[in-house]
Amino acid sequence: MLFVVGLVGFAAFVAAAPRIVSLPAVRPYALSIVNSRIPGTIQVESASLSWLGPTQVQGLRVLDAESRDVLDVAEVSSAAGVWGLITSGQSFGEVIIREPSVTLYINEKNEISLVKAFEEDDGEAKETEAGGTPAPRGTIKLADARVVVVREGGASYEIPQIAGEVALDTLTSISANIGARMADGTQVDGRMELNGLMDSGGIAFDKARGTVALATKGDVDLGPVCAVVLPKQEIRGKTGFRLDATFDAGNIQGDYSISVSGLESAGNADGAVRPINLSVRGQALMSDGLLVANTNLEGEAGTASADIEYRPSEKPLDLSFEQIASAVLTGDSIALPDLTLNAQASVDLAALDRAVPGLLNVREGQRIAAGRFEVSGLAIRGSAAPTAGGEIRLSDVVAEGRSGRVTLQPITLAVESSLDAGKGLNVRKARLASSFATVEASGSPADVRAEIDADLTGLRQELGRVFDFGRMELAGRMKGLLTLARSDDRINVQLDAGADAVKYASGEVRLDLPRATVRNKGYVQLRDDKVERFVAEKVEADLNGEVLASATGWYQFDTRGFDADVNLSQANLSFFANRLAAPGTTELRRYSGALASQIKAARSGAADPIRVEGNMIARGIGVDGSSLTSSDATAQVAGATISGGFEDVQLARVKLESDLAAVSASDMRIRLNGGLQFEGKVQAASDLSRLATALARVAKLKEPPRIAGRLTMQSTATSANRRVQFAGTGGIESLEVGVGEKAHREERVTFEFDTGIDSAADSVDVRFVRLASRPLRAEISGRIDQYQNACMLALSGQYEASWRELTTVIHTLAPGTREVLSVEGTSASPIRLSGPARAPGARPPFKGVRGGLDVTWQSATVLGEKLSPATLAPELEDGRINVPESQFAVDGGGTVRLGGVVDFAGDDPTLRVADRLNVLQDVVVTRELAANLLSRINPIFMYMNKVEGRASLAVQDIVFPFGESLKSQGNGAGRLDLIDFKVEPSGIMSELLVLGGQPRDQQLAVLVSGLDFVIQEGRIVYKDFTLTFPPDFDIKFYGSVGLDETVDLVVSLPVRAELLERIGVKGPIVEYTELLAGSRIDIPMVGTRENPKLDLSRVDPKPLIDRAIQGLARKKAGELLGGAGEKGDRKADAPPKPDSDRKPGLIPGLGGRDDKKPKAAPSREPKKKGKTGRVIGGDDKKK
Repeated sequence: MLFVVGLVGFAAFVAAAPRIVSLPAVRPYALSIVNSRIPGTIQVESASLSWLGPTQVQGLRVLDAESRDVLDVAEVSSAAGVWGLITSGQSFGEVIIREPSVTLYINEKNEISLVKAFEEDDGEAKETEAGGTPAPRGTIKLADARVVVVREGGASYEIPQIAGEVALDTLTSISANIGARMADGTQVDGRMELNGLMDSGGIAFDKARGTVALATKGDVDLGPVCAVVLPKQEIRGKTGFRLDATFDAGNIQGDYSISVSGLESAGNADGAVRPINLSVRGQALMSDGLLVANTNLEGEAGTASADIEYRPSEKPLDLSFEQIASAVLTGDSIALPDLTLNAQASVDLAALDRAVPGLLNVREGQRIAAGRFEVSGLAIRGSAAPTAGGEIRLSDVVAEGRSGRVTLQPITLAVESSLDAGKGLNVRKARLASSFATVEASGSPADVRAEIDADLTGLRQELGRVFDFGRMELAGRMKGLLTLARSDDRINVQLDAGADAVKYASGEVRLDLPRATVRNKGYVQLRDDKVERFVAEKVEADLNGEVLASATGWYQFDTRGFDADVNLSQANLSFFANRLAAPGTTELRRYSGALASQIKAARSGAADPIRVEGNMIARGIGVDGSSLTSSDATAQVAGATISGGFEDVQLARVKLESDLAAVSASDMRIRLNGGLQFEGKVQAASDLSRLATALARVAKLKEPPRIAGRLTMQSTATSANRRVQFAGTGGIESLEVGVGEKAHREERVTFEFDTGIDSAADSVDVRFVRLASRPLRAEISGRIDQYQNACMLALSGQYEASWRELTTVIHTLAPGTREVLSVEGTSASPIRLSGPARAPGARPPFKGVRGGLDVTWQSATVLGEKLSPATLAPELEDGRINVPESQFAVDGGGTVRLGGVVDFAGDDPTLRVADRLNVLQDVVVTRELAANLLSRINPIFMYMNKVEGRASLAVQDIVFPFGESLKSQGNGAGRLDLIDFKVEPSGIMSELLVLGGQPRDQQLAVLVSGLDFVIQEGRIVYKDFTLTFPPDFDIKFYGSVGLDETVDLVVSLPVRAELLERIGVKGPIVEYTELLAGSRIDIPMVGTRENPKLDLSRVDPKPLIDRAIQGLARKKAGELLGGAGEKGDRKADAPPKPDSDRKPGLIPGLGGRDDKKPKAAPSREPKKKGKTGRVIGGDDKKK
């Protein structure tokens, strides 16, 4: 009975299997198996599968690695069911694909996103099973298809409608009809009827019968197409094309034509663009294994033609370096393709430049008035008697423009050569002739002389008169002489080349080489008129005396064995700083010192391992003018062998020594083929104090971490049965972190690990990784499966921390935290990590990892605020660290709230706080809080002798990337409230009080306005921030402070006598002050958060003086005129106009303000040079 029940249950499961796979709960699991293997993502909205049919898939969607839609299909349907598809072999009946939409994103490397979405990430080539030719049968119908091609950062082109049908009766019989409507409405139709195309698993054109045709009905608009294909050229025009091919069992005949009308480009034309027409026609015929083809191009810009005859060989072309060298040097026979090519061309450069101005890259303001580019007599012959010859000539080039008429000297390249049996390469003529360079070569290997003399300065000057080289610099002179002379059974080879005052600069690449020489003396050994060995008797290179190298050795042509002895006697690192620049070499410019090395490498033959030994010495290595080592650093390698293209490397002994660290390895072997194999022993020791000092100089730290001790480590690796076991121990003796009484000292810190990698099982077994010290004890163990692909983590462990010692270590490694953070007590928690750490296409790759731990403290002081005991429980999930909002009581009253999300999806980890978070609520203001937090909003809080009060700070919509991007991409908003505020000022705050005639050496009560601010592109921006000192002095701020700590604020002060004197006002200051009562002066505040400055030089006192003089004149006049004067006095003493009537401020972008308007962040306009300032009316005083 149980058997019957089980059998019935199994049968029911099999019957329902297609439906089960179609279920929404099961379908994502099935897709996840596929998605884990590709960078892209496949999604299916719904599916209907059954054994008997029909089969339907709706909403098929493919996303690339950047989560962009690259394929959308409304529906794929087939009348056949799953059973029919299985039992019918490769016959699939009729498949209909409805409304497919394809988007092809093309990047700078011309890679297509749809293709990359399906490329497997493991990089391993997949072997295909041997078998016969696939024999699919059925019909595929395409309905209402659409294709969009998008050039990343540029234009796009849409083919809005494609329809067609492909019928397959195995791959040997294919019938297809495809029609596409282009964006401009032009129709393109294709038709193919071929039989016998496949034979024995391969394509057999020589047995195929049928026709292929492709043609446009009308002309296609080239402009939108070229905007995607050639984004830098604004090409316009129309094109039509036709292709007809007939296949008849070995006889293939094809005709094609392409016409282009109205071809033009906007480019940088200096005058009217004159479009041109051109046509290309050609024929090809293949019969009895011989291909004969011709192509002709005609148009207003010139003509070109080419004729070719080619007989394909049944054997692929496979020539060794030895065969080529023997043929060139001795005339040994060589089997080249049976090919004959004849070509010629003549291009009218003036017509081409008028039609497509940007193509020839002519200088702005000029145009080509005349000139020809010609190719004549170009002939290439293959087979048993190869020859090559022809002439290329640029002549009669005349340019006209604003600077007059310019004529270039002609440039000619002529070559006539052959490969003669028994003699070798015979160069009858090889000559480049121009006004700035000559190259001449002639002779046979028995006596060859090749000479080059190039004036790079002349090249730049001559061609630069017409063609635009942009900012490219080119100067100097290069010369070289190569001679070959045969003597009995050897050919002597000598090369002498030199360069003087060579300079090149283009973009980020720069070369400045005052002098360089390369010399080579050697010979080619012959045996029976075949090359046997090349011997380099002496090779020398001298780059301006800063890099000196020499080498000797030999290369055996038949065995591919070699022996080389390379001696680098000197390589000054300053060469890279002063002479050479390229992308990625910027950091090299910081370093100084010299390297010297001697390396020997040899192998007996191509199948034998390369044997290497050598040494290197680094002397006087420094960075940014400071030494990194006090003695020479050395490296030695002995008994090294390299096999299989670095897939099997063995090292008998490697030793690195310096006063910073010493590392030695012995009996090492690293093997990658046939499963990972790693064996050997490694020992290391380091002086942490010296190492920390060197690393701090490299990292540009202000001072090195105060850490001392001796680090030692010993590790071993063993391999067996495709499993590698790594084990090791280490420690730090006499560890000292910090200085003085507060330093953390520990006799010994230890760590150990034991981990195995099983390449056969694709897994890593982490037995344990342990750290034991007083500040921190931690252990991790577990397993990592599929480590080469998904990297599935299953790790767990625990940690214990002593906050007092750990805080000391943190203060030492990050000195900026000394006045910010102090924690007491202990913390302990389990640690857990699970999930895929490397998901293809995911951002970040470890998006599937989940994990977490708890962080506890008994007491914590942050920015001077002592927090209550608490526990934080951050969780890692979905590529984010979620820190739940937590509230902490503060000694002295108030609360602190922390929370948010650290998102790793972008280029930099980013802190995000979406909802309003009351970070500070009515907490006591400490000097640390003012200096380290409030000063980031306004630098006046940076330096205070004493500060009292309470603060509340709320933030929302915070987006803070970690790293340099914070300074330009930080965004958010917030509000700051300060109450019961008292200060004893110092620094710039004290200076502002002096300008206002206020006391600065005592504690002052301050009424601080609430401040709403926004954070835009890395700057904290606000409009009005007011500090009022009773009874009647207030300071107003508006502008921004950057997260990069730069200051761009304006301080508004009431007019006081001290302020007038400071800005340079002369005369009766007291009377001026009375007359200007109620007015304000704006002063720019610049500099940095730690060093803010008032830029009084930009305040123009003249408007103030003029106004005061006018008021004083009216006052004196009133006194003289008696009663009239009284009226005049009242007019003179009348308050200035209200804010709404004020004229714009004298500092650009900072005009008169209306406090009644909503408080919006001011725009940050570029600052202008020159003296600026602003005088504001007196009703500000009432406000």
